[in-house]
Amino acid sequence: YTFTVASFPESIALDSQGNIFYGNGSTVAKFMRNSGVASSFAGNGSTIFSTTSFPNGAAPTSVALGTIFCVRFDHQNNVLLADGN
Repeated sequence: YTFTVASFPESIALDSQGNIFYGNGSTVAKFMRNSGVASSFAGNGSTIFSTTSFPNGAAPTSVALGTIFCVRFDHQNNVLLADGN
C-alpha cells in the first residue's frame, strides 16, 4: 500500500474493520485497509466557527473543527472526535 501520512497526526485509531483514522490539524482522514485509498472523513480545514458551523444534516467534511486531539471508536463502531474547541 501507498499511504501518505500527515506531518503531525494528533491521534490515530483503528475501526473494527482495521481502517485507519487519524486527526491532523482540523481534519480527520480515513485510510481504507482493503483498498489502500485515503480520503477526508471530517473537517473542512477551517477552525473559524460561527453559528452555522454545525448545521443539522451537514456532511462531516463541511464543518469547521478545532485541532483534533483524539479519535476513538465506541463499542458500536461510531467514531468519536475530541477537538480543541
